[in-house]
Amino acid sequence: MRLYCLLLFVFLWGCQTYISPHTKRGQSRINLKRVHTPYYITFITTSGQVPFYVNWDGKVNYMKIEVEFIIRPTSPRINFPIYDNNIFGNNYTVHRELYKVYEMNEFGATLNIFQKGDYRIRVTLFNQYWSQSKTSYFKVH
Repeated sequence: MRLYCLLLFVFLWGCQTYISPHTKRGQSRINLKRVHTPYYITFITTSGQVPFYVNWDGKVNYMKIEVEFIIRPTSPRINFPIYDNNIFGNNYTVHRELYKVYEMNEFGATLNIFQKGDYRIRVTLFNQYWSQSKTSYFKVH
């Protein structure tokens, strides 16, 4: 009997609940369509400029952008100071910013990168009920 109760509990716990599109939570759904950066960026003299573009559907209140330097054995020597609270595994967060994006459905900007190497940009969109993230990779050489 305990086994049946345990199996029933595990089955019900693992099922997703239906969210009606007629509720506030259902109407606040976010669909992050695209995060785009060109893969290869040319490093000119002192920096490389990285254009990026984000496109989504739904009501979004905030957008968090994190740019991470990927530390690899083949990476060039790091020229910026490293702080322990920004490093996680082999990723070092070089830029983190929060934007208010009310009444918008796309965002475009340009980043200046001052270190050659491999990078990852992670964009997280969120509102009161939902959050969604996507990642794009690029290389400055």
